[in-house]
Amino acid sequence: MRQASALLDVLVPLVVDEILDRIDLTQIVIDRVKVMRIVDEVDIAGIVGHLDFDSIVESVPIDHILELVDINGIVARVNLNQVIARVDVNAIVSTVDIDAIVSRVDLGSIATQVIDEIDLPEIIWESSSGMASESVVGVRMQGRAADERINRIVDRVLRRRRDRKTAAPVDRSEQ
Repeated sequence: MRQASALLDVLVPLVVDEILDRIDLTQIVIDRVKVMRIVDEVDIAGIVGHLDFDSIVESVPIDHILELVDINGIVARVNLNQVIARVDVNAIVSTVDIDAIVSRVDLGSIATQVIDEIDLPEIIWESSSGMASESVVGVRMQGRAADERINRIVDRVLRRRRDRKTAAPVDRSEQ
């Protein structure tokens, strides 16, 4: 028995190797093995529980994966209105250094540009001529009023009883 067992230990591996070299083992598995029955028997949770995800993630070439990702396609599917609604603009603005921004502004060139754009000398001329015109009208009106008072005083002194037409003609173009 021992000799037969030893002989089988030598012959069986040789015979099996020869048989496997002559047959299509993959096709035999496809034809004869019930794969879903095997899958049903596998304890997936047990296998996952034994995995070291940290080492798996560390071994993944992230740059290569990012090259495969269609960022534009992802962004096209994002509802930006919902994203914007969640942004706290006040919190963002509160972190801005306004003094630093203002210190970078060239106020002199802005002022020069504004003066060039609005024609400041013309505005000054128009406003001062308008004030001068209003002053002249005011002086004329006061002069008329003074003339009328003097005429009344003279009429009283000379004891004129009838009213004379002493009012100055009114220039309708000034009104």
